[in-house]
Amino acid sequence: MAIIQLFFFLVFASILFFIVSALLRANENQRRLEKAFYHLLEREKCRISTIQLSVVAQVDADIAKPYLERQAKAFGATLEVDVDGDPFYRFPKLRPSDSALE
Repeated sequence: MAIIQLFFFLVFASILFFIVSALLRANENQRRLEKAFYHLLEREKCRISTIQLSVVAQVDADIAKPYLERQAKAFGATLEVDVDGDPFYRFPKLRPSDSALE
């Protein structure tokens, strides 16, 4: 009977470990995306592509894309295509007074 209880305890502990690990990884990805997004917003003069965000944040594109789409919707960005045919979002320009609020 003790072996069965130990087995269930180990299974439960393993599941709990994987859940906590996934939550920590998601929080870390969110933090990286936010930092990279605002960095790129300034550096790229309000033009950000999914691949830029993915590379700078060091996250997979399938994580960066929905984040960038949510930010584009929240800030009213427009989806455009550059001369090479690559898509990017153009966010509203930062005004000098916007940066002064920091």
